[in-house]
Amino acid sequence: MESIVNVAMYGVTTAALGAAVACWLGWLAFGRAVAARANAAAQKAAEVLVRLQELAARMALDVDEHNSQIASLNQELIAAQAHGPAAVVDLVARLVELNRRMYDRLVSLEEKLREQAEEIATHAAEARTDALTLLANRRAFDDELARRLAEFRRQGRVFTLVLADLDHFKRVNDANGHQVGDDVLRDVARLLRRRFRDMDVVARYGGEEFAVILPGTNLDEACQAVCRAREALEQSRFHYGGKEIALTASFGVAQVQLDEDGTTLITRADKALYAAKEDGRNAIFGQDGRVVFRVYPKKEDSLPPCEPLQEIAAPTDPWMAGRADADSPQGPAVPLPEVNPIDPSPLAHLATRTSFCQMIRNRTAEWKRGGPTFSVALIEISQLRPGDDCRRVPFEDSVAPLVGRLLAGLVREMDAAAEYSPGCVALLLPGVGLDEALRVADRVREAVAQWRHPGKNDAARYVASVGVVEVMKSDDFLSVLRRAEAALDEADRQGGNQTYYHDGNRCLPSQAAFQWASSVA
Repeated sequence: MESIVNVAMYGVTTAALGAAVACWLGWLAFGRAVAARANAAAQKAAEVLVRLQELAARMALDVDEHNSQIASLNQELIAAQAHGPAAVVDLVARLVELNRRMYDRLVSLEEKLREQAEEIATHAAEARTDALTLLANRRAFDDELARRLAEFRRQGRVFTLVLADLDHFKRVNDANGHQVGDDVLRDVARLLRRRFRDMDVVARYGGEEFAVILPGTNLDEACQAVCRAREALEQSRFHYGGKEIALTASFGVAQVQLDEDGTTLITRADKALYAAKEDGRNAIFGQDGRVVFRVYPKKEDSLPPCEPLQEIAAPTDPWMAGRADADSPQGPAVPLPEVNPIDPSPLAHLATRTSFCQMIRNRTAEWKRGGPTFSVALIEISQLRPGDDCRRVPFEDSVAPLVGRLLAGLVREMDAAAEYSPGCVALLLPGVGLDEALRVADRVREAVAQWRHPGKNDAARYVASVGVVEVMKSDDFLSVLRRAEAALDEADRQGGNQTYYHDGNRCLPSQAAFQWASSVA
């Protein structure tokens, strides 16, 4: 009897302390990362951490109290053995009651931790959005710039960067107060968002400075778009508290060049912006990789003739080589790289669902304007419980570390991943058709089936259900996501460990697409 009590005490104590310590350390690490980004985010993270610390301290006290009660009960149980079975039964009943109370406390703690997790997820979404203007913030801009640079290196897809700075904004603040200054920034942000396309990424770069990424747009086309935005701002009149305020901005424009990184591109656009401000403001200057030139106000021979875009051959990309036929000049198809579930991956920390939806919106608008196709995959992880029925249950932990490792050998810098819902990761594959997306999805699904959690029993197994779609003519960004969700639901209904796609009319298994491709070939 004594050993039973000791085992019960040890099990409950270990589980409770393990849960509390793991949660505390995990959220502490997250809080430190958030705190490094901005003072406002740091304050929010600190508040969450204080609450988590209180929960951990309360849990520690509860565990100590439970251990003391178990130890006391154990002594009573030893003494009660001399008083007959009735005394032992009474003490065992008390032990059961103590464990029930401890279980209730653990359930309550789990609910509170879930609430804190939801709050942190909300903060994570806010961390990519500028709170004042509701545009993408600097962090989201940096991520998008990195993806566009990777896409340019792999596929030669050009884009242009624009930096804009409000002229004499300090005077607006000094004359009208910072509240009016904030209103001005919000209104200018709305104007820029309306004047650029849905496919363009408009961000608040810092202070009164904005940045715009224009995908699939060369320098001359970008200069024309900026001219329209500059004119719209100049002609607008903003009214605050009975006062009318006229605003202008200076712009610097630079198209991405071969063998260029993000820092160099930003530096060139910034040089053009500086020249615009030195020229008297309310001006547009460009940087073509050689010189800075004036776009507006126009002067004779100020704008060099726009040279035709250099034909940029897409670099050899083993990831995309599966599109090539065996007899093509590119040679036979190269198999996808093997998945190494140990190597770290930058996808271990995924974007938020809100950010991912905005990416799909931008990509859909870009595609409708003649941009490259793209595909979306939704990957839902389930755990197979040991037993004859092998019942599937939702993955208990965050899927980010698992999927991040599994995707390490399959995704490119230009791809994007996000935590779409609990246990489900969304993957955006720019420039990838349905057949290639299905191959990637099947490889991920197979890798999940072979993976074993290093911190759990070796008997635990995992499966992935995957839904895949390629953008279609009839799509808007919502229908892209809805079709992917429908394909995922069908894969799940078929028992999991399945890859399904939606062809615009119905959901089909991945094998159907491969069979159709073989028959056409």
